[in-house]
Amino acid sequence: MKLRTTAKNLQELLDAMQRGAFDDREMSGLPTFGGLEPRDTREIWSWDETHVITGTHPGDYTIEKRDAR
Repeated sequence: MKLRTTAKNLQELLDAMQRGAFDDREMSGLPTFGGLEPRDTREIWSWDETHVITGTHPGDYTIEKRDAR
């Protein structure tokens, strides 16, 4: 199944994640928006050059600066 999202950046993706727009299978294939893959991707769902989406469930997903991790 191909993930369908119109998110153009981390904020749009975070908004969709917080609404529960993706099932478990889709959550494992979320898009990224540039930058190198973080060294440690535990609890990181997506990233761009300067920020990551992190968290364990819709109620605590958040965007953090890469250097804050």
